[in-house]
Amino acid sequence: MRTTAKTSKIKRYMTVFNDTRTADKSTDLLETLLASKSKADKHAKEVVALAEKYNFTGVEIDYEQIRDNLSIWKKFLVFEKALYARTKKAGLDLRIVLEPSTPVTSPRDRNVS
Repeated sequence: MRTTAKTSKIKRYMTVFNDTRTADKSTDLLETLLASKSKADKHAKEVVALAEKYNFTGVEIDYEQIRDNLSIWKKFLVFEKALYARTKKAGLDLRIVLEPSTPVTSPRDRNVS
């Protein structure tokens, strides 16, 4: 999508999801992308770079099938923090879509930090 005078006032979000060619909602993909703090930061940097390159006004993250996987949740929270900082610095909006069944208890209640 190219920005034109007509579309420049319309918010355009780049949606990122965890589907692959061989698997829908791949938790293996997320385990790889978010394996460490540095990998999560690299992923956040790449997402922001793509959004900027294609003139999006925001980023939407729609990672699914992680609600019962505390290991991925912990990594996702690190990624979310890095992505928030990078989108804010770039002047991009950020939306994070959560599954309806996402636990909404405090991180302390679920031993997630």
